[in-house]
Amino acid sequence: MTALERRCRWLLRAYPGWYRAQRGEEMLTTLLEASPPGAQWPSPRDTRALIVGGLRVRAWGTQRPGMPASLRLAVLLGVSMALVWYFAGSLGGNILFQLWIPRAAVLNPDLSYYEIATDVLALAAVAAAWFAPRPVVVTALACVAMWAFYVAAWENPGGWVLGIRPAGLLDLMAVLMCGRQRLPRSWLWLAGAIFAVNMLRVIMYLVPLRPVHDLIYAPLDFAPWLILGAVALWAAVDARPAIAMAIWITSSYFPFELDLGSPYKVWTWQWYLPAAGSAALAAAAVWRLRRQAVL
Repeated sequence: MTALERRCRWLLRAYPGWYRAQRGEEMLTTLLEASPPGAQWPSPRDTRALIVGGLRVRAWGTQRPGMPASLRLAVLLGVSMALVWYFAGSLGGNILFQLWIPRAAVLNPDLSYYEIATDVLALAAVAAAWFAPRPVVVTALACVAMWAFYVAAWENPGGWVLGIRPAGLLDLMAVLMCGRQRLPRSWLWLAGAIFAVNMLRVIMYLVPLRPVHDLIYAPLDFAPWLILGAVALWAAVDARPAIAMAIWITSSYFPFELDLGSPYKVWTWQWYLPAAGSAALAAAAVWRLRRQAVL
């Protein structure tokens, strides 16, 4: 295999695998025949045409289920991201609670064990949305939703207010899972990145060396912005994760608005700005999704 052929094959990866299987060899032969003798690289014009063409085919592939199904998958991804963020953070906090707080100093020391069990079950149910049979996932999500609400209500008299978010999101995900299309495996990295960020926070708290803690923990605060930037760039190929990102951001602020007695319920621009940003992101992503349907 010549250097030119190897580089042309690498550029053809801009196209999805099913497209390369059907037309990859034909496109490769055309590229090699169009290149001058002794060329080591495809021409800039051919390179640009391959990349743009690959992005167009990938964007078209996201619309094969249809606009309603694409929106359902986007909402399903957003709900799963919100659940992973919530339960991974709760799991990390409960692990730290068990390691740092003396058992004798806690009024109900066994409660955190129930919360850890809830966190693990919820994360497993969300992960199953990519792998397990649909009826199993729907049943698991509904059961974990009832258990999560019960544990939140048991924690304190007002716990049911904070229990609305995880239980409601789990129930919503169970309903959305009843559709025909499943979550694409190419979206799994989003949930994995969110889980990894929260778990790294726990690990950094346990690191005794302060310089190492500051060096690694501080960038974790910017991880959601990095994910947002990656999703924004990804919108050129698939706008549905950007819609999911808007749902994730909204779910982070909505529960505080439900709690009328919460000290965080402050009607200032700090609360309106995330809501406006989420609405703008969702509107731009839906517009892009409609454009991708005609590419």
